[in-house]
Amino acid sequence: MSSIHPHNSLTILALGMLLAVTGQAHATNLKYDANCTKEHRTLTKEAFARIMPVAKKAANAVDGMTVEKTSPLYETWFGKANQTRLTRVQSTIGDVRDLLQSKKTFTVECVPQRCGNGTFALTTHKRDYIGLCAAFFKAPLTGEDSRSGTLLHELTHVVAGTQDYTYGRTNAQKRAAGNPNEAVNNADNYEFFMEDLSAK
Repeated sequence: MSSIHPHNSLTILALGMLLAVTGQAHATNLKYDANCTKEHRTLTKEAFARIMPVAKKAANAVDGMTVEKTSPLYETWFGKANQTRLTRVQSTIGDVRDLLQSKKTFTVECVPQRCGNGTFALTTHKRDYIGLCAAFFKAPLTGEDSRSGTLLHELTHVVAGTQDYTYGRTNAQKRAAGNPNEAVNNADNYEFFMEDLSAK
């Protein structure tokens, strides 16, 4: 099973129904395929390094939350908390943090043939793998349609099997307000929560 979804005006491709994996990654332990140029490697390392403190800050923030006490930012992106949803958010973000802090090798494929027009990245079921497309390498480090945001989005697929129910900030906020059960399983909601928290 595969799905193609827009990342605002661009797209990210998630291959397969993504479930939790035991493999993990570290920004200094990336394995590149032969298509990765020196520039590709530099841009990739920069993005991985950028998201490591972002994920750590987010994990620390949600670990301290309870159903009775979350935060306005949590409610913006995940809606009203109950124990099941809060636990899902805590485990997903915690697993992203743990993945990035581990030193297990993470394989990076640069501009694979599966990339379509405007595709940012590819992730594959149960593999410590990410394919990075031409659009990824043209993107800024942070902000909308960024390299760091793309990685955060994709890594929630890898560690927690998040889905792509909706895309973009407006739709993600609507999903949090109207269907929090889906919001806590939607990759963009995690990306935006972590990005916004890191900006504070």
